[in-house]
Amino acid sequence: MGNEKIDGIQFQDEDIFELNPVTRETKLIFDGSAYFKNNEDLAVIELLNDGSFLFATATPGEIEATGLTFSSRDIIRFDPATDTFSTDFDGEAHFGNTMGSIDGLDVLSD
Repeated sequence: MGNEKIDGIQFQDEDIFELNPVTRETKLIFDGSAYFKNNEDLAVIELLNDGSFLFATATPGEIEATGLTFSSRDIIRFDPATDTFSTDFDGEAHFGNTMGSIDGLDVLSD
């Protein structure tokens, strides 16, 4: 994907927008290029009730400022309140190298 625009805001496939369904206004809530070392493509995201969110990428990547590395089998948590990243699920530790990429994510309420 190239440089696209929503409401005049340029974005890439590593960015996340929030849409207000009432006002139809959009807001950039995650600028991936500010965090990722390379141009990582977000494969899945799940927004959580506490304001943080989980994501997986289509390819291995790295958070530039912290050096946190991850594969396409990992689920990463980002907390915008503290501007921190952590590995929420290490796919290789659970499934080894045989598991493919994560292409779906759902968090249960319990």
